This record gives sequence, structure tokens and C-alpha cells, in this order.
Amino acid sequence: CIEWLEKYLSYGKETLLRTEPPGVTVRGKTEVEDGMETHVCRLDGFYPREIDASWTRDGEVWEEETFHGFLAPNADETFHYWLSIRIDPKERGRYRCHVEHDGLPEPLDLALEEPTDSKPNLGLII
Repeated sequence: CIEWLEKYLSYGKETLLRTEPPGVTVRGKTEVEDGMETHVCRLDGFYPREIDASWTRDGEVWEEETFHGFLAPNADETFHYWLSIRIDPKERGRYRCHVEHDGLPEPLDLALEEPTDSKPNLGLII
């Protein structure tokens, strides 16, 4: 009975100690109609579920014009999450996607990239 208990406790210990760091990407696009930029910070494949992700402006948490997606499970029992922000392109250098998670050796601060233009795809059929 003791051997059985030790065996199953070791399985639980592996689960409790498991960590998978998030893969983090930041992408942006320019809105044609108003010139503002929308940036999305995607966090993929992390475990455990608990994660702290936010936009910062000049090092301070920034909630204005910030939208949060749902934290959801992946098929491999890891999780994914996203957050987005709309900004004036002249202030792009002031913003970062800040991420803290048990799987990371230290917090991440990812700068915003130059966005791709958001132009409609037009086709011509002759």
C-alpha cells in the first residue's frame, strides 16, 4: 500500500512542478480609416494556467484602449491568451507587452514592431 501511495504521489509531484514558458509574439497593423495602430500580444503553449500579461507605457501598466481575450486551453493541456491595444503610431516606442509566468526565468518586455499596412486585397477578373 505504501509503495502504491508513493508511486501516485510522484505522479502528482510531476504535475505540480511542470512549467512550460509561453511563446510570445507581438504583431501590429495600421488601420486605414484613422491611421491608428492595433497591436496584438499572443501568448501560446504555457503551463500552468496562471499568467500575468499587460501592456505597459513608459514602464507603467496601461489599460486605456486595451482589450483582453479569453484564456483558453490547448489540446496538449497548455494554454493560450491574447491582449491588444490601439495606439497613436507616434507613441509606439513607449509601449511594451509585459509578461510574467512561472515558466519564465524573468519577466519579458517585448517592444512593438513596425506594423504591416492594413490594405484591402483587391482582385481583378477579366
